[in-house]
This record gives sequence, C-alpha cells and structure tokens, in this order.
Amino acid sequence: MDSKVSATGHIGRPTALTRSRPKWRCIERSEPQTFRVGHFQVVFANQEAGTAGTLHAASSGGYSATLALTSTITVSSIGSATGLPGLQRPAPATDQAAKDLVAKAFGQCAGARAAAQADCPQGLAVPDVSNVSWTLSGDPLSTATVSFDPQSGLFTSKATSI
Repeated sequence: MDSKVSATGHIGRPTALTRSRPKWRCIERSEPQTFRVGHFQVVFANQEAGTAGTLHAASSGGYSATLALTSTITVSSIGSATGLPGLQRPAPATDQAAKDLVAKAFGQCAGARAAAQADCPQGLAVPDVSNVSWTLSGDPLSTATVSFDPQSGLFTSKATSI
C-alpha cells in the first residue's frame, strides 16, 4: 500500500481530553548543560491509498533531553525515559466525556459513504465500490469502559463487539 506519513502533529494537547500544561522537571548536571525530562504526546496523521480521509495515530511517553546552553538553547540529545512520575487525569476528562467523543465519532463513521473511512472500525475490501451506506447496530457504547494511562496520558475506550 502507498502511505505518506506526516511527522507534524499536535504536541502536548492532541485532544480536548488532555488539556493540561506539560510538566517539566529540571535536573542540573555540569554546566553548561541542562538535563530535562517529561512526557510528550503527538498525533501522527497520514493518508493511505484506498482509505477516505486522514488516519491518525497517537504516540506518547517519557523523554529525556540534554540541552546545551550557549547563547542559544540547543537539544544535543533526546531519548526515551521510564520511571517518570505519572500524569494526573484532567478533571474535565470524565468517562462520560470520553464516551461522548467516541459516540460522536461512531456517528460520523456510520454516516461515511466510503468503503474504508479513516479512523473508523468498518471497511470493505472490495475495489471500486462507491455510495456505501453504514448503520450502527445497537449501542456500541453500552458495554464501554474508559481507562486513563498515567504514563502516556492517553485514554482508551473499550467495548465488546455487537
């Protein structure tokens, strides 16, 4: 398949559910370098042949960066970090708020007229199909649970298939 990935994304606050300022911890090493650790979030967007719309994939985790301090600040190295203090779940990001976002997305997926719609669970592997119609069967969120991962800052909504 033909894919094109764009590495630009929303760093720090990819969704309305993660509206918190990034927290930084500074660990001083020998001058003139400073060591920074924290959490990152980024949403990658790409378009794939045969899929309508833009696909999105979130990535997040801990990082450590060494900054060189001269007349400017330069990142001299960056890597992953583990064992960082966990992130706190933002108060407005309730389970119901997450389910409301998922329900809205399911509604948009049900309204799709493509055989394969980006960021949707349904798809047909039939070439040259047009004017497709999708419907929801029951309430896909009736068994849904929402979880928050304090190491990544990401939310997951899971439900059993209908």
